[in-house]
Amino acid sequence: MKKLINKNINFITGSFIFIIFIISSLFSYNKAKKAQDEFVENSLSFLAYEDIDKNKLEEFKNSYKLDILLKGVDGKVLYNSGINKNSVKNYEFDNKYLVKKFKKNLKGSEKKVFAKKYKDKILAIEFYNDSFFLYILKNSYFLIIAILIMILINLFFTKIFYESLTNPFKDRMDNIKEFNTFKENPKLYIENLKNANSLLMEENSKLEDRILNIEKITSKMEEGFIYFDKNGNIKILNEASKNLLGIDKNKNLYNLVDDNSYKLAIRQMKILKKEKV
Repeated sequence: MKKLINKNINFITGSFIFIIFIISSLFSYNKAKKAQDEFVENSLSFLAYEDIDKNKLEEFKNSYKLDILLKGVDGKVLYNSGINKNSVKNYEFDNKYLVKKFKKNLKGSEKKVFAKKYKDKILAIEFYNDSFFLYILKNSYFLIIAILIMILINLFFTKIFYESLTNPFKDRMDNIKEFNTFKENPKLYIENLKNANSLLMEENSKLEDRILNIEKITSKMEEGFIYFDKNGNIKILNEASKNLLGIDKNKNLYNLVDDNSYKLAIRQMKILKKEKV
């Protein structure tokens, strides 16, 4: 039962942590994507603010691990760190000052190209956003740490909760050993009680059958016959016994000690015994 409680608590809290992790990851993922997009847009404006030279572009590329393309409107490449020179065309800037292109690759990432036209040149920056699935995988260590902490905490709370359930039964047990057996496995303890109760009922049934047989045999005896159980209660009192003791035939006795007729009969028997002596 203790293991079952711990298992259920782990499942509930684990599911709760997983849901929170997914929701928080979704928010942080969208926030990170937006921040990266804004950074690239601002970088295009910053780089285009002054005259661009190759050294400046190379330094920017190495600092931020982004690919850069600089070409003239005539298609002549002035600088390229690895972008397809035809990814951005001159005519695409007819009604826009900023061109954005998106394409997902087989790795699950999203390739983006942001380009800006200034004077007679086109400046483009290519970068990648991880898919949400890859983002979760990269940050899954947060989830693993949270689950490990949850398991340790649940072990402590499971023990407290389980003891609060079982301790009220402590005073009802005959001894501490019986209580520990119950505490260790309440289900097995109850099953054993049921089995013991079934055996007792079976024994009582056999005893009742035996008493009925004895009662049937002794009903026609001339001698008095009284059958007591282990607690001294009368189980069989045949008619001959009632006649000898002067007890009404229709009267059912369960305890001779408290019966006045029996007491009187015992006195009479003692008197007769003394007279014979």
